[in-house]
Amino acid sequence: MKLVKFVNPFAPRRAPSSLNADRIKQWIRNGLDLKEEVTITVTEVRCRESGCPDLETVISIFEVERPIRSLRVGTAAAMIGEPDIVLALQIEQRLCNQKTGSPQKVNVKQH
Repeated sequence: MKLVKFVNPFAPRRAPSSLNADRIKQWIRNGLDLKEEVTITVTEVRCRESGCPDLETVISIFEVERPIRSLRVGTAAAMIGEPDIVLALQIEQRLCNQKTGSPQKVNVKQH
C-alpha cells in the first residue's frame, strides 16, 4: 500500500527564528544592494505541490514603486545558506533580463 502525503492547506504559515530570518534578509540586502527602508519578509510555508519538500521558505521583497518580488527556497530557513540566496538572485536576474513584464517568482528547489 502506497502512503500519500497529506498537506493541510489551512496550516498556518510560520515565521522562522529571528536569527535565521535576519541572516537571510542580510544576504538579500547585500546581494541586491538594498537600502534599509526596503522591507524583506521571510516566511516558512507548507508546500502543496507533489514532489516538493514539506516546508519551503518564501522571501518577499517590497520596494516602493516596484512589483513585489518573491523567492522560494525549497527548505526550512535554518537550512538555507548564502549560496542558496546567491543562486536564487541569479535566477531572478535571468528572468528579469527576459523582460516578462510581470512580478517575478523564483523557485529554488533543494534535494
